Amino acid sequence: MNSKIYFVLFTLLIAIPTAYYFSLDRFSRVQQGEQSMIEQHNQNVEMNDEHKNQNVIEKIQNKLRIDPNNAETWLQLGEAYVQNNEFNSALVAYSNAEKLSGSKPNILGLAATALYYQAGQQMTQKVEQLLNEALAKDKNEVSSLSLLATIALENRQYQQAGMYLQQLLDSGNAAVDRRSVIQRMKMLDFLQRGEKGQNP
Repeated sequence: MNSKIYFVLFTLLIAIPTAYYFSLDRFSRVQQGEQSMIEQHNQNVEMNDEHKNQNVIEKIQNKLRIDPNNAETWLQLGEAYVQNNEFNSALVAYSNAEKLSGSKPNILGLAATALYYQAGQQMTQKVEQLLNEALAKDKNEVSSLSLLATIALENRQYQQAGMYLQQLLDSGNAAVDRRSVIQRMKMLDFLQRGEKGQNP
């Protein structure tokens, strides 16, 4: 499914020029770059203008009034709610999609993402359970790998984050924004080099 939530975890700030990055106080620049990435990531769930996104929600709701048995539309509604930081409503929408089409891996991955943000970006037992279920059904499930890469980044586990991103690239899934993934992998490489420069 070509849905926005598949990309929302990848649209992190990456505009740190290489020359600037490797200038005098390298480790300081690394820390600044890392912080800006995480701060941008934390804002991505509200990346759209609130009023504009509310209009999107209303349009999707109107579609569901006409056809309430369309699982794909329920997923779209859930994604719109996530972008509006309405995680409880998103989970209801994902639950309705699951009732209609079963516990598909993409639904489980989306629900795990919503739960993660609802919990204040904490890896709760339920989030972990949903991720495990999704990846057991599809080892390349996009939302799940995206979330795991983000969590690894936030914990400064750059090698692990890179492994998840590489898995996304290797999956061949059309829903993966390859350009964004590659750009993020380059930034991870910068961060790793910076840490090695500080701690040889």
